Amino acid sequence: MALLDWGDATSGDPLYDLARYSLEGSDAFREFMAGYGPIDSTREALRGYRLRFTVQCLATELRAGGDWFSTYQQRIAADL
Repeated sequence: MALLDWGDATSGDPLYDLARYSLEGSDAFREFMAGYGPIDSTREALRGYRLRFTVQCLATELRAGGDWFSTYQQRIAADL
């Protein structure tokens, strides 16, 4: 049995949702991507969407006081 939570899903390119999921670094995501095989263009798109999402989070975090600021900076650095 599985539970899908669509609460954070967005409209547009489904890869944006996958990019957000990939930020967690979970084994489930790695297995999911391994099933697709070598797809360099998709991996690059995911990287771009991860960067976009993380920059948005970084801006929000800065306005909120910055408790997670360094975490988002590290995520951006990892994708660059």
